[in-house]
Amino acid sequence: MTEKEQENLAKAVAKTVIAAMEKKQKEYDEEFAKQIDIQSGTWEVMPNKATEEVTIDSLELKLAQAVKDEDYSLAIKLQREISEYFKD
Repeated sequence: MTEKEQENLAKAVAKTVIAAMEKKQKEYDEEFAKQIDIQSGTWEVMPNKATEEVTIDSLELKLAQAVKDEDYSLAIKLQREISEYFKD
């Protein structure tokens, strides 16, 4: 095999590999976008004293999960919501 043939073969292999990587990256991007849409949902907290304790517990559980998942932007939002209950 000549050097030119080797070069052409290498180019063909590189194009195939890059195309496969781009396809897989697109799949990852789509999945990531779906997860972001799911995680960026909002929760409405009803300011009712009877449900306040349950709501705080729920927010704290969600906060713990967000920290575990290393979703710090969601964790900050949840922490702010929790803090609203303790303002005087």
